[in-house]
Amino acid sequence: MGIKVILDTDIGNDIDDALCAGYLLANRECELLGVTTVFGDTVVKARLISALCKAAQRDVPIYPGVKQPLLVPIREGKKTSRQAAALPELEHDTDWPEREAMRFLSETIRANPGEVVLCTIGALTNIGVLFSIDPELPALLKGMVSFCGHYGVRKPEPNAFYDPHAAAIVYGQRMNYHKCMGHDVNRYSLHKSVFGDKFSGHPVLDVVRRYAEIYFERQDTAYFADPLAGIAIFREDIFGWKKGRATIELKDEEMLGLTHWAEGGEEPWHEVPFEIDRDAFEKEYFSVFEAR
Repeated sequence: MGIKVILDTDIGNDIDDALCAGYLLANRECELLGVTTVFGDTVVKARLISALCKAAQRDVPIYPGVKQPLLVPIREGKKTSRQAAALPELEHDTDWPEREAMRFLSETIRANPGEVVLCTIGALTNIGVLFSIDPELPALLKGMVSFCGHYGVRKPEPNAFYDPHAAAIVYGQRMNYHKCMGHDVNRYSLHKSVFGDKFSGHPVLDVVRRYAEIYFERQDTAYFADPLAGIAIFREDIFGWKKGRATIELKDEEMLGLTHWAEGGEEPWHEVPFEIDRDAFEKEYFSVFEAR
């Protein structure tokens, strides 16, 4: 038996969501209990995840989640998912029961107390709603790993900025552990000129590469940001961690979503990496696609 994981993602525009989902699906140590999608057209995002699951030959429950931030307007670029242009050529499911994501999350965590790692790689809207309606859940998790926040740079990070109020709810919850992967620790990227060579030889990599082709229409480099969260579940030794407390700025309108970090303290339940072994990260990421 592997580690039980639930993934919450806003896949569809940046490529790193697909990079992370692909890693989890190919990782034999990952028992992926389900995926919830968040922000914008969450049904289309579910279809994008479904194509990856089909390629991995894994039957994973998928639930479209909340479409809008709690209080702030949704950012224009998050309303659509450009990578959906690849779906007509990919096998995928098309329809799911909507408004079921919260039920799935609550029931699954409660059915596996102390065993589930919640991995979030998008805005924290789904999880903020979940913890608000079922406040016992944070303590029932094995732990949580989020790609969210800047910890060494004073500027808002997108996943916190897009729904700061949801992020504040989540970061205020006491858990067994909450590993917070900051944007400023990202150390690995691939230029589009070499991406295709790396992403071949595995059905999941083929789907990620197709999504990347759409992403590269506007960008030259794929940053492996969200995979930091996925890999930290299985290889925390790759990172240099510090414990402390993180809070989310809500009062300063110009700095909404800014992550305030204080190392140490009386209740240091957040863990943040400030160092990463880049070579070990690369080796771990691609190793799961070799073990078939």
